[in-house]
Amino acid sequence: MRFRRIALAFIITVLAVASWVGVAIVLGDPAVQVMTWPGRGIALALFVLAPALTFIPLARLAQIALLEWEAMLGWGMLLYLLAFVDPQRAPRLPALVVFLVSLTVAVASLLTLIVFVFGSRIAAWRGQRYDALRARAVAYLTAFFFAGCLLLRELEAFTLTNVRLLALIVLLVQVLVSMWLTPRVSS
Repeated sequence: MRFRRIALAFIITVLAVASWVGVAIVLGDPAVQVMTWPGRGIALALFVLAPALTFIPLARLAQIALLEWEAMLGWGMLLYLLAFVDPQRAPRLPALVVFLVSLTVAVASLLTLIVFVFGSRIAAWRGQRYDALRARAVAYLTAFFFAGCLLLRELEAFTLTNVRLLALIVLLVQVLVSMWLTPRVSS
């Protein structure tokens, strides 16, 4: 039984790495913009398969609800935009909004897993259990900060003062979210 589990994990890991290599090949191809249906269909399948093979086992292992769907949606949409949407021909504002939303969801799905693993380690040292909702809140606020920095850059307002103000806003929201997520002890 243990051998089957190890063999399955190895096969899934090899398939995940192979699918991410396929994604890198598709994104590196200069002719990706003019792909016809069979090539575009294979690329779309890779854009969903790579995050699925990566995040489904990790989300199940960490027991974080809906992380696999969030990752497949965010990474699939981000990879699709990077591969097939030409920034010069797309409408500026809608393309920017869709790109920032997909980037936020993709980065937040990755950060949720990382924050949850480290938060669980720290909580285990204290004899507590770390909440996945808290990890997701930290991950999304961090992703919002990065997306905000990209938005400031795109609006040509990327200055040290604006980045500091954005960081201050994100920190204040994090404090408010932490207070909201802290369990209350009733006497």
